[in-house]
Amino acid sequence: MPKERLRPMQIIVFALLQSLLFFALIAAFIAANSGPRPALPVSDEVLRYALLGITGLCVVLSLVIPRWQVKSAIDRIAAGTWRAHPHITQLYGDQDGDDAKLASVYQSQLIVGCALLEAPAAAGAVLTLATGSLEPLIVTAILFGLMLLRFPLSGTVSHWLDAQRGRIEARRLELPGARS
Repeated sequence: MPKERLRPMQIIVFALLQSLLFFALIAAFIAANSGPRPALPVSDEVLRYALLGITGLCVVLSLVIPRWQVKSAIDRIAAGTWRAHPHITQLYGDQDGDDAKLASVYQSQLIVGCALLEAPAAAGAVLTLATGSLEPLIVTAILFGLMLLRFPLSGTVSHWLDAQRGRIEARRLELPGARS
């Protein structure tokens, strides 16, 4: 993938990670250095279970939705019906080749997957602020790690692109009328 496509993805994921890290550190500092909190309308235990439930749901969605996005895009690219969002065309020009289309697909699924992990991670930091307990930051740290695993490195993205090219070609063989 060209650096002009990879670098913005790296910047986006880095910014998500950086803001989450700063928020978690601030929450930990405040929780560790302040006195008792006022009573909340629900128990801390209920809030922890809610955080765990939301986290579980978002982790599953962060795996399912990006895969669905990729599968849908592969089918449309193979059939010749895939169209770039006008904003993508404006930024990167025409999306004529499969690689340009796949770069857009990769970026989209990357952002969606990370965003679905960032939301409950930030909720863990909020819960730390609300309860004064550092325990919710364990969830934040785990989700931070999962987001870090998604960081787009050149080799990882190249491997992903190769796999998707193969899927497109296989799909084109299944669609006799599709453009190749």
